[in-house]
Amino acid sequence: MLPEEKAVFFQQCADMVELQKNTNFYDYIFITDNPELVSLFDRDSIIHVYPDAFDDKVMDDYKKQVIERSGTEWYERVIPPKLIHLKEHINQLLQDGCDVRLTNLENKYIEDVCELTSQINLPNNKEVDNLHENRLVR
Repeated sequence: MLPEEKAVFFQQCADMVELQKNTNFYDYIFITDNPELVSLFDRDSIIHVYPDAFDDKVMDDYKKQVIERSGTEWYERVIPPKLIHLKEHINQLLQDGCDVRLTNLENKYIEDVCELTSQINLPNNKEVDNLHENRLVR
């Protein structure tokens, strides 16, 4: 993609997210952490969620989870380049005053590090309270 095309692409992605946000239908919208997209949003409206890159055990578990979900070939092609600068990226976000949440061995998922209310529906239309009652979420 040419730089001009890339800029238009990410602006259109951002416009779509803003449109979804402005409907007030969604309480949360999850997007990729691509810097070209994230830079188009108000930083105060974003919660950055990453695995705790400062803990080797967390990163080993993260790798295992991703490989189980997407396969070794995909992991090796996609994830290592993202992890090279993850610690520095997290530190920069923190220095910039961004809201950064790190998952760990006991809190592995977004819903473990972000408080979702019982009115928030997760996949399969299961409310958070129901997930907690069934021990599907800690």
